[in-house]
Amino acid sequence: MKLILTSWEMVLAVVFLLGDVAVIVLAVYLFTIRFVQSAIRAFLGRPTWTTMSEFYFTLYSTPIPSLIELSLRTQVGKPISRILGSPWRHAGLTDLSFSPAQVARRPLAEGTRVDTATTIGPLAAKPLTLAIPILLSAMGYNIALTKEAKLALAHAATAAGTATNSGESGFFQPERDAASHYIVQVKADAPSFDPVAIGGADAVEIHLGQGAQATVSYPGPRTDLHNRQLAAGQLPGLLAGDGSGEGAERVVPAPPTEDLAGRVRLLRQLSGGAPVGVKILPSDLLEEDLAAVVAAGVDYVALDGAGAGTAHTVPVLADAFGIDIATAVPRAVAFLQGMGARRRVTLIAAGGLRDPADFLKVMALGADAVYIGTAAVMALAHPCIQKTSLYIPPSKFLWSGFPATNRRLRVDASAQAVANFLEACRQEMVLAARALGLSSLHALTPAHLCALNPETSRATGVPLVREPGRPTEVIVR
Repeated sequence: MKLILTSWEMVLAVVFLLGDVAVIVLAVYLFTIRFVQSAIRAFLGRPTWTTMSEFYFTLYSTPIPSLIELSLRTQVGKPISRILGSPWRHAGLTDLSFSPAQVARRPLAEGTRVDTATTIGPLAAKPLTLAIPILLSAMGYNIALTKEAKLALAHAATAAGTATNSGESGFFQPERDAASHYIVQVKADAPSFDPVAIGGADAVEIHLGQGAQATVSYPGPRTDLHNRQLAAGQLPGLLAGDGSGEGAERVVPAPPTEDLAGRVRLLRQLSGGAPVGVKILPSDLLEEDLAAVVAAGVDYVALDGAGAGTAHTVPVLADAFGIDIATAVPRAVAFLQGMGARRRVTLIAAGGLRDPADFLKVMALGADAVYIGTAAVMALAHPCIQKTSLYIPPSKFLWSGFPATNRRLRVDASAQAVANFLEACRQEMVLAARALGLSSLHALTPAHLCALNPETSRATGVPLVREPGRPTEVIVR
């Protein structure tokens, strides 16, 4: 057998090989050309409803979240539920920017102390003073979060020197024991109050409305649980002890729902003078709502703006009700000033606030403090997410009803994660204050901001960038 090719045979072999390659390349080229031409004719030469290009237009006009929820509605035939608020509404703070102190105003030297302390209800008999202006928002035990999650939040709040909120489930003794500062939330229509529970609160909050749910009470898959607790008297009477409702008998009848002032007086008496506030969803009726709650004698108002999260909500309530917090806060400040109540009534902002920049901007607009919910939940779940190999929604580690994943949450690790988040936020806010030349976070005013477009300027009252004659102080605290 001939094993060695002559030079001519090698040349012929190379020529044949190159010829084969050329034929293949030509075939691929011709196929590609035909395919592209066919695709162009299919997508550009026919009406969109007859080709796959309709899918593109559908996605463009109807975003994926809306398509998913549309599909869910077709399957269940009743209101669907969404977790953690609306994807369409946000804090409206993106187009606000700070003007740093450089020459006209001088920044503070590194290491200069910046005051971060905040007082809720300064004229109350027992004001609530916190180390930072970031509070943990209302998230109910067993309605939303597990016992472990609530305890982790309470320990984190204690480590950070701030307060945590009981949520709609009301007083929870283990949470009270773990929290150095504890705000107890009560329903606006509660027929009675537990004097022992209210007496254990550092502040009491009447739930009138919220950003993710407007004024509707807990729609979604947990409605049955909510109704069972209502029937047991655990929500109106406040959750006692281990959540068994054993405190439901030791109650004090509440004034009629219409008598908000009477409820405020009773809660103030039962709490021994702790600040009593309300939580409301700001809307275009904000001034009318504020007039009513200020006349009732509240010590603070928590504005839960559109874009706020919750355990479960019906999308229409989260997407189409209320106004964003960046629009609401300046309106609230102006109205409270006009009523002569600005120094008496503390203003807490919430709804879509995620990071120190958001917190600082709403404080510059006039808020005294902020509530965080979704951000705290994400921090709470962080240690669990790091240790799982498969994707599991963060809520399954925290929301009651998922025992397989609930037990993965470790109170100490999650508490440390939230405490770390709060401390990092505090330090960033201090750095920002120094960059603005301020020795207190409460010295922030709209004069430290500029709006990057006319729409934001009109909504917030912050001067448009490059606009001359900016005032130096517009808020009286």
